[in-house]
Amino acid sequence: MKQKEGIELAICICMYSEDKKMLKNTLAGVSENIANLVALEKIGGRELDPDKIGVFIMMDGIEKVDPSVIDYFEELERSSNINLGDNIAPTLSITEMAKRASVMTEEEIN
Repeated sequence: MKQKEGIELAICICMYSEDKKMLKNTLAGVSENIANLVALEKIGGRELDPDKIGVFIMMDGIEKVDPSVIDYFEELERSSNINLGDNIAPTLSITEMAKRASVMTEEEIN
């Protein structure tokens, strides 16, 4: 998703304890499906702009997130034009969120 407004399609990927390889496989499948969907829309006479498709990854419990996934998101942030800080938490990096979650009590997390 390259723009912050005008999303026409939202895709939610829910994850719990998957590792980087599993997440990358899922994202590759989603990417392939988006390409197919855009192509089918063109055949049907409608235009679906891929830049108006948002893919959102929801993590169920930061404590169970595999460290390789955190590393992967940080790699994306460094190597791509993705600013995860704007999309995840305006003031915390993923590493900082994980650090804070690891020292918080269960009551503080909930």
